[in-house]
Amino acid sequence: MVRRGWDSGLDFEEAYRRMLGHMLSPRSPYDVVLLVQLRNGSRVGEAVEATVRFCEAGQDQVLVRVEKPGMATSALWSFPRS
Repeated sequence: MVRRGWDSGLDFEEAYRRMLGHMLSPRSPYDVVLLVQLRNGSRVGEAVEATVRFCEAGQDQVLVRVEKPGMATSALWSFPRS
């Protein structure tokens, strides 16, 4: 298989459906972080920071510091909706 980037050809819709299905069982904060990461195409650390900020602010969108060097210092993140 040829790697095409960080996602290696990940099917977004399939991954999203599987994660939502998994969340129907007893919920876990890890599932929420994974959905935030998938929705925003982020690193794990960025997704954890965004999840904490979503909880603290009670808003659907928050500004989060971007970890990748050479990128903007922060980006607007959206909370995933089913």
